Amino acid sequence: MVQVNSNLIILVIFYNAMHIISLGKICYKLNMFELHFEPRFSETDALGHLNNTVLPIWFETARRPIFEFFTPNLDISKWRLILASITVDFIGQIFYGKDVLVKTTVTAIGNSSFTIGHTAFQDEKMVAKGSAVMIHFDYGKNKSVVLPDNIKDKLKTHLADVI
Repeated sequence: MVQVNSNLIILVIFYNAMHIISLGKICYKLNMFELHFEPRFSETDALGHLNNTVLPIWFETARRPIFEFFTPNLDISKWRLILASITVDFIGQIFYGKDVLVKTTVTAIGNSSFTIGHTAFQDEKMVAKGSAVMIHFDYGKNKSVVLPDNIKDKLKTHLADVI
């Protein structure tokens, strides 16, 4: 185990050429990242549902392991990604008091961009899905740049048609 900070521990285990990474509650198994969220009372609306502004934030949090492919220490001064678009489809109601599992994977890889897919589950039922298109970006030149082969290879290990 390696202590990253007082709140975050990374544990890396290698098993049969497949690895599992646990980052807090983020787990990688096969080609998917999983992150459990506990809805907070303050995240609910007047109807007792999770507010519609919360899922995009959770989905962004679930993209962290992919962000680390580009900027391992997450140093914002070395950030190399820009968000082109996000979608969130609400499929079912999400309630306070029950954990939500967010599964994240890569669904497409282009020359300078890639798409990340998310699904959210509560009580083992899909309650939302979404996507984010990310662009490898040079902020100094204010333009997109080609994805390096080593990062494309990392993204490919998490490529899935559907989540």
